[in-house]
Amino acid sequence: MTLMTNLLENTQKDSRKNFADFYNTFDLDNIFSKPVANFVLNGKREVKNQQVVMSFLSKCISIYREHTRDYVHFSTSTHDLYEEYNLTHEIGIIPESLQVSTGREVLAINRAISDDEKSINAKATNDVRDALELDLISPKRSLDSIFNNVMAYQELDRRLMRAQIGDGLNIKTIYDVSQETKIPTDMLENLSLACHHKDDFENVYAKLTELQIPYQFN
Repeated sequence: MTLMTNLLENTQKDSRKNFADFYNTFDLDNIFSKPVANFVLNGKREVKNQQVVMSFLSKCISIYREHTRDYVHFSTSTHDLYEEYNLTHEIGIIPESLQVSTGREVLAINRAISDDEKSINAKATNDVRDALELDLISPKRSLDSIFNNVMAYQELDRRLMRAQIGDGLNIKTIYDVSQETKIPTDMLENLSLACHHKDDFENVYAKLTELQIPYQFN
């Protein structure tokens, strides 16, 4: 089994978790080009410091797996999440409201909340589920809620993963990252909390970025 096979197991759970996203999340462009990374992950090419690089990529995949949720097997449908949101929030939403939160087209959003079978594990559907489950929706937009959307949430998640791999040799747990940055563990485990308020988002983003040190095995 190749590392690429291990990586793509995440795609089966969340279609947004793919090779391109993995490559960008861990800043692999600092090590090799996309084609070379593809060959290495598929076991078709060796590189300098091969054993160290393969160990590094394996650690990256382990972190990536920990940050992958299962969007194929779920107990509550996207339609029910949408209905529940409108029942439990003072200000209701319509499909167009989810455009701002997800950056997706209304047609894709409508497919998601109608529980179209073909939409299961579609990127847009998974974004809609995140918006509804994590309350990444701001019916009353303001400067304070500018980062309360799925795109900002995903970016924080990528920065956390990059912080966890650190120098490429020593993997960090979320607890380790919390200790180094003084960001509360519960906020790192639930990054949507940091998205609800502008100051929280900017603070977490800045501190995670500080841990994105250059890889040490080149």
